[in-house]
Amino acid sequence: SHWFAQSQWALPTADNYAWLQSLFNGNGGEYLRREYEDLRRPFSVTPDVPYTDVWAFPTVPHRPGKHPCEKPLAMMEHIITASTRTGALVLDPFAGTGSTGVACAKAGRRFVGIELDAGYCEIAQRRIEAELAQGRLF
Repeated sequence: SHWFAQSQWALPTADNYAWLQSLFNGNGGEYLRREYEDLRRPFSVTPDVPYTDVWAFPTVPHRPGKHPCEKPLAMMEHIITASTRTGALVLDPFAGTGSTGVACAKAGRRFVGIELDAGYCEIAQRRIEAELAQGRLF
């Protein structure tokens, strides 16, 4: 059986997903275990942080230990808070000095980072630990 919609990328409605769960999870199968809302990726924008197709985040200034491709922390926070829920797990397979990890710590997300350079791993670890030591007020 196939699921057909206007687009191959479309999610079924909540009612149709419930029907699919009853169809595929019967007879001892557990194929559609996730809840419907877990399938939907949030995109949370507010009047304070509007969505636009042009972002103007200042670049990361040079400093000792700066990664050559380091992303602005404010930009990473914006991306993470707009596209994930609190408690979500974020993977950065090119972690560098850990800006994504710091943004995750600030936003209450879990983080897995992968980096080949041991020196950058140490910098990332120190930055993320310093952010976690700050604690969250809200």
